[in-house]
Amino acid sequence: MRGTVERRGKSWRIRVDAGPDPVSGRRRQITRTVPGTKREAQNALARLLVEMGQGRHQGTSVVTVGDLCRDWFEQAGPSLQPNTRTEFAGILRRYVGPRADVGVEHDVLRTGISAMPLGKLRAWDLDRLYSQLLAGGGRGGRPLSPATVRKVHTVLRLALGQAVRWQWLAENPALHAKPPGVPRPSPKPPSAEEARRLIEVAEELDPDWATFLRTSAALGARRGEVCALRWSAVDLEVGTVAVHRAVVITSQGAIERDHPKTASSRRRVSIDPGTVAVLVAHQERQAERVAACGGRLARDPYVYSAEVDGSRPWHPTIVTHRFKRLTRRAGLDGVRLHDLRHFVATQLISGGVDVRTVAGRLGHANPNVTLSTYAAWVPARDQDAANLIGATLDPFVPSNG
Repeated sequence: MRGTVERRGKSWRIRVDAGPDPVSGRRRQITRTVPGTKREAQNALARLLVEMGQGRHQGTSVVTVGDLCRDWFEQAGPSLQPNTRTEFAGILRRYVGPRADVGVEHDVLRTGISAMPLGKLRAWDLDRLYSQLLAGGGRGGRPLSPATVRKVHTVLRLALGQAVRWQWLAENPALHAKPPGVPRPSPKPPSAEEARRLIEVAEELDPDWATFLRTSAALGARRGEVCALRWSAVDLEVGTVAVHRAVVITSQGAIERDHPKTASSRRRVSIDPGTVAVLVAHQERQAERVAACGGRLARDPYVYSAEVDGSRPWHPTIVTHRFKRLTRRAGLDGVRLHDLRHFVATQLISGGVDVRTVAGRLGHANPNVTLSTYAAWVPARDQDAANLIGATLDPFVPSNG
């Protein structure tokens, strides 16, 4: 690295060559104005050269945050899960670029952090972005949830981490930023009576729909996993279901992938005789429908299909919308389809099933995830625990006599 000292009126200007820009290839320079004597300017130049050698300065660059995000996403995108890739792309599009639907007070959102030179980005800029997103980063300038702001932080942290590995930055400013905290999830699963009510109302509308809900509750599976079920994965004689696939939502629409959410999600789950009977009846209805149309089932048909021959699965988004209409009809507004997983975890744990078994049914590698996320507080079991302790202590309580 080379440096120069030049006279600038009553001050001195020091200049250091910072090498080529990593994207444009243009030469970059770092300049400083130093008052005082020439010796003081030379000393300042020496300190700047040392700092440059330590990687503490990157020089003026034409690379922007948007340039980095684009190049990072092109490089990282193919290795991401389809739904994660779609989510990250949406975050970059909605929250990193300029916005026209926010007020003038949210200047960072209006201009977009993507236009900021990468070398000038600091943790303060990110904290300011997060504050404005919380205040008015939602649709139409409404507040954005802390959970979504943390997702924005995650995407920027990953992109800026890649900039460090590419030697575009000396350090990752996102590591010093402070995204908002997110409260721990507090599941509110339906009661056993409410779950039965939902299935009963669904039965009045469509037996296939009721069977879908019964299967979801019996397996504790995610909606995409139930949508992806094929008859080849269901053993009605033994009473097991192999959960090995999932239908996920991407920017190209719903696609089926050959594995669930994580590697540990691949599992074989036992089902009860009642659920077996319901699935047998469902299989018979499916066979009768395709025969009435003069056709035959697809080679490996889906259990829940949008086609008579079982060749195309139910769309997860349509299932969710249908469930919302069902809850309104059943007088259970606020219950979500995903709450059936909460229902399964809570019922099994409160019934005395060990957490590791419950985690296995839900597809969790770590039983602690099951406890912290899916097991809602069960007051009845807490009272049982209190009674147990009381029964242990009672013999040692002195009598009044």
